[in-house]
Order: sequence, then C-alpha cells, then structure tokens
Amino acid sequence: MVITPHAVIATFVAAKLELLHQNVPERYGRRAVFLAVCVISFCSHFLLDYIPHYDYWIYSPDKFKNWAKILLDLAIAVSVIFLLFRKQILALKVRGLPLAIMILAGMVAALLPDVLIVFSRTTGGLAGFRAFHDFFHSQEN
Repeated sequence: MVITPHAVIATFVAAKLELLHQNVPERYGRRAVFLAVCVISFCSHFLLDYIPHYDYWIYSPDKFKNWAKILLDLAIAVSVIFLLFRKQILALKVRGLPLAIMILAGMVAALLPDVLIVFSRTTGGLAGFRAFHDFFHSQEN
C-alpha cells in the first residue's frame, strides 16, 4: 500500500487518542498515550494491507524514480494530514507533547512494517516477519 493511507490512519489514531487523553489517569501519563499511538498505528498497517489496494513497485534499477515515488507519496500524505488537522497540529498538546510529535510517531510506527519489508527484500533477513506481513497483505496485488 502507498504511504498516504497508512499515514492518514495513524494521524486519526493520534488525534482520537489526543481527545481521549483527558480520561487517562495521571499515573500513566503521556508515555501511555504515546505508546498506545505507536502500537495501534503499527497494528493498523496490517489491517489496511488486508484491504485490496494498489502498490507501486520500488525495486527497479532506477533509484531516482524509486525515491521520487516515495517522496511524492510522503509529500501527499503530509499535505493531506496538515489540511485535515492544521488547527490541532498548531494549537493542541497531548500531556505536554505536541500533537505533531504524536502524529509523527504514529506515522513512523504505521510505516515501519513496509520499511522492514524493504529491508527483508534487500538483505534476505526477517523471513518470519515477511511471512507475517504477506499473510495480511491483500492477494489482489
């Protein structure tokens, strides 16, 4: 799946948890909210990959074209997120951490499975994780 859907879902997770954080007891603090954003965003990656979708190929010999696709997709994701959440990103804080940091952490966690898959395909490592990821990945691709 392209970057944008994963990043947008991670942003929704961060924003929703930001709204609910007032109900988190102080003893759990911001670490609990931060960890919840990361774990839920990471897990959402597999649920989204289960939906039939388009993937662009980034393993061609043309490295410039590969990076151009990734950077364009990332720019679209950041633009959509900023348009949807600009007021919250600029104004709200989550237990002292700016919402932007929560969103960034969620995005990293949501995209981490694909980063690990690229690592797996280029090095041959992480075979167990790759099998787990492929189990959830849509067979429509």
